[in-house]
Amino acid sequence: MLEFRRNISRGLWDRSPISIERLGMELESGLDQDTCFIVEVDSGRKVENIMSFGGAGKQYFATSGSALGWALGASFGVSLAKPDRPVVALIGDGAFLYSGPQPLWSMARYHAPVTVIVMNNRSYNRERTGMFDNGGRQFETGLDMTCYLGDPDIDYAKMASAFGVEGEIVAEPSSLQPALERAKRINIEGRPYLLDVHIERDGFGAASTWHPPHSIAALRQKRG
Repeated sequence: MLEFRRNISRGLWDRSPISIERLGMELESGLDQDTCFIVEVDSGRKVENIMSFGGAGKQYFATSGSALGWALGASFGVSLAKPDRPVVALIGDGAFLYSGPQPLWSMARYHAPVTVIVMNNRSYNRERTGMFDNGGRQFETGLDMTCYLGDPDIDYAKMASAFGVEGEIVAEPSSLQPALERAKRINIEGRPYLLDVHIERDGFGAASTWHPPHSIAALRQKRG
C-alpha cells in the first residue's frame, strides 16, 4: 500500500507550488503514529487518500455535517482532551479565514502544543470549482468574482506571530520535511506552531488570478 501511494505521488513530488500528494506523503511518513489529525480542507481531501488512520495508527477527526471554520478551535479542544498525544490540524486557507485566527491566542496562552498547517492556495478553491462547474457567466468568461485570495497575499505565519504563535512559510516542496520536524520539536517543548504551506490550486479556473479591479480610493472626490 505504501508503494502504491508513492507511485501516485512520484510524478508530482517536486512540483511547485507544492502538490497535495507531496504534502500527504510527507505527513504520512513524518507524523508520529499516535497523532490526532484534525482535517478541514474540502478541495484538498485527496490528501487523506495517501494517509493511514485507525487501528494502532493515527486518529482522524472531522465533522459529519456542513460546518466551516471549526477545525482550528477543535484542534485546541483535542489537545486539551488528549494532552499526551501529538495534535496536528490541516486547514484550508478559506476555512482558516472563516473561523478567524482567535484560537491561536488560546493555544499560545494555554501552551497547547498543536501544529497548525494552513493549506494556502490563495483561493476558496472548492467554491470556485463548484461555481465554474455549474456553467454560467463566470465559467464562460473565466473570471472568478469572489474566490481568489491573493493581491494582497496573506501571510499566515505573520498572522500567527501576532497571536503569540511561532510559524513559518513553506513555499518549496524540499522545505516540507524540515519544517514538519521543526514543528514537532516546538510541540515537544510545549508550544504551538503554524506552517503556511503554499499548495497548488486545481479544478476549473485554477490558473486565474483575476478579481474585480475595484478601488474605493479612486471613487473619492475629496482630496486632502
